[in-house]
Amino acid sequence: MPKKKKAEKPIYKEYIVSPDWQKMRRWAFYKLGNKCEVCEASENIQIHHNNYGSLGNERPQADLVILCGGCHYQLHQHIPSWKLGKRSVGFSKGGKCTLCMSNRSKKTKYLSCGLSTQPGHSSLKKKPKIHRTLYICVRCIQAIGPRLLEENKQATVRRKKILKEQEQAKAKKERKKEEAKKAKKPKKIPPLVTAPQVVVIRRPSKKTT
Repeated sequence: MPKKKKAEKPIYKEYIVSPDWQKMRRWAFYKLGNKCEVCEASENIQIHHNNYGSLGNERPQADLVILCGGCHYQLHQHIPSWKLGKRSVGFSKGGKCTLCMSNRSKKTKYLSCGLSTQPGHSSLKKKPKIHRTLYICVRCIQAIGPRLLEENKQATVRRKKILKEQEQAKAKKERKKEEAKKAKKPKKIPPLVTAPQVVVIRRPSKKTT
């Protein structure tokens, strides 16, 4: 049997201005949030490919990272595009760096500044958005280190704290709803009780002659 020909990958410069990429870009912002995942900036937001093997068939949570222009520039100043991953292999267990797909050095866990959708989220089964974990290698930390938020280090501890805060906020919201419902219920006004009429009978006074 003849071997199936692999679909040709699009050329980056042509793909990045195509309607397919614009659609993927909108999907990535929906899945990963609209803030820089490194420094929390909300202006000049861009999308970074951590590999070019998935070009045209990206999975946002495995192949893409939301970065601001400053973080994106600093990263590529130290790590040019040709040094990034050549194929999509994912980094769900921390084996690969989130930013460059490298597996040559120890990874440090950071909590993303953006809010991502959880696996299994849908219009029928809604789940609260969370801060995903970024696995960042030594080389990438050297590139963007000053821009990383120190409070986002030790992602596991911070994630638990944030989830607890979210649960408390949700419980508080539910309590307020219940209180509002109770306040809206009209109070039962007891029927007016008319006081009994008191009839005063006066005896006729005796006239003296």
